[in-house]
Formats: sequence, structure tokens, C-alpha cells
Amino acid sequence: MVGLPEWPGISLAAVLFTTSIVLVMAAPESAPAQPRSILLGHVLSTLSGFAVLWLFGSSSWLASLAAGIAILFMQITDSLHPPPESTLFWS
Repeated sequence: MVGLPEWPGISLAAVLFTTSIVLVMAAPESAPAQPRSILLGHVLSTLSGFAVLWLFGSSSWLASLAAGIAILFMQITDSLHPPPESTLFWS
């Protein structure tokens, strides 16, 4: 997946959703593969990434903080979906 964005015509956004697709295809009955978890996971990760970026700036440590915040909110909303953690590194 690291090399996918370097292929002509494939954007980085495609890589972000590829992991979700693999999870849905490999374990469709699992809780993280449900539509609610997928949607909320990506939205919460994106929002936490932009919030930390807007409030504190950009660094590896702050991206890790945003990941922790996203995981916290996914746990609170019972919508844990691991692949969106890569979304906040892109945001």
C-alpha cells in the first residue's frame, strides 16, 4: 500500500479507503466492518486530525495525539474502525 500512490492515476485517498475495503471483505460480520463504524470512524478521525492541526500545529507527536483522540471518540460512540487512523495522518 505504500507504493500505491506512486502508481500513475492512483491518489493517496484511494489508499486510505483500501484498508477499510479489505476489512469489509475479509470480516463482513465484525463490528468494525459495519457501515456505521466505517462512516463514524473516518469522520471522527478526520475531525480530530483537523482539530489538533488547527489548535496546535503539525508534528508526529501531535498526529499521535489526534489518533488517541479519535480512538477515544470511536470507543465512546461504539464505532471503532481501525483503518481511519491513516486518514488523520493525511489530513
